[in-house]
Amino acid sequence: MFQDLSLMEFSEQLASATPTPGGGSAAAVAGVMAASLVQMVAALTKGKKGYEEWEALMEETTCRMAEKRQKLLQQINKDAKAFEGVMQAIQMPKETADEKQDRKAALQKALIHATEVPLETARKAVRIGLSALDMAKWGNKNAVSDAYSALELARACFFMSLENVEINIGMIKDESFTTRIQEESEELTSQMESLIQQSLELKTS
Repeated sequence: MFQDLSLMEFSEQLASATPTPGGGSAAAVAGVMAASLVQMVAALTKGKKGYEEWEALMEETTCRMAEKRQKLLQQINKDAKAFEGVMQAIQMPKETADEKQDRKAALQKALIHATEVPLETARKAVRIGLSALDMAKWGNKNAVSDAYSALELARACFFMSLENVEINIGMIKDESFTTRIQEESEELTSQMESLIQQSLELKTS
């Protein structure tokens, strides 16, 4: 299980000549780090003098980010398994007409799954980015750089995930599925770009 590896072990696996773990799993790792930093800022704010007004937000953020960290740790393995499913479908026999049909159906099913997994990672990245911006606004000012760093990691997680979404939908024949995914990707991108713009405005205010 990739999520159970040490950072050194994971980086060695990522650098090896095997297709998994790949960019999708690396995106999830970035998301884990983003959520961890957000949780840290909330923890450094809770109970501090001058931040009493935001105590409930800090408590809620702590719980939410702990959940997001665990979910994204699971995404590391889910993404690798999804890609392995695609590879297994590609390697299915295709000598007869029936085998070709079975292979085609299996590949399409695997590609859809391999699209849904990174899209879920992207959704989580946006939610983490929103919490990171909250921490930049209301969190401990001594940790504001950590809040902005969390947003940068969430942004990386998001766009890395979309790279995996986009490469897969190009091979999917179900137009209703690809249209729905493209529309959601565009909406999520708009949300992430808005968070980034808000953070820039906050820095210069």
